[in-house]
Amino acid sequence: HVDRALAGERVEYEAFAAYPGGGRHIHAALVPHPDGGRVAGYYALVTDVSDRVRAAAEVARVTAASDRRKRLYETILSNTPDLAYVFDLDHRFTYANEVLLRMWGKTWDEAIGKTCRELGYEPWHAALHDREIEQVKATKRPIRGEVPFAGTFGRRVYDYIFVPVLGPDGEVEAVAGTTRDVTDRKHAEEEREALLDQLR
Repeated sequence: HVDRALAGERVEYEAFAAYPGGGRHIHAALVPHPDGGRVAGYYALVTDVSDRVRAAAEVARVTAASDRRKRLYETILSNTPDLAYVFDLDHRFTYANEVLLRMWGKTWDEAIGKTCRELGYEPWHAALHDREIEQVKATKRPIRGEVPFAGTFGRRVYDYIFVPVLGPDGEVEAVAGTTRDVTDRKHAEEEREALLDQLR
């Protein structure tokens, strides 16, 4: 760096400077000092940037940890047979996992930002979920239900739960949900009840 500064070039760099008992991150600027037609020396402007470097390292660490968590959650949510989703406070989907998108027969871009009604839910079904989302927002408590739905998998029966997502202030900032196909279980229960009726 010094040779370049003495050759007439302004040089800037960052480095870790070791001192007794520790060290600091510095930003240095070497500015040539001309004297007539030659460079007589240079000025060195040194700034301690340790706090900025530490802050940047912490942001990178938190971002990497967040990205890792997101990959883990995405892997789980994309491979579960259950439907997983998130509504915003205006009842619009802000997240839907792969199996839910397949059930709707929609792409992410076609589905995200839409309400149940806009995604083709029957009016009674969309209105039911609108009431339930409002109830979760008002009570900050989960709500559970069971409904039939005709999607790309045919008409099936689904058990679902909506739960509040609370922000740092304790207020509801979203409503998350999971839904499970219970059609086969319901058929088995109906068959068992029919058999018991015959035996009575």
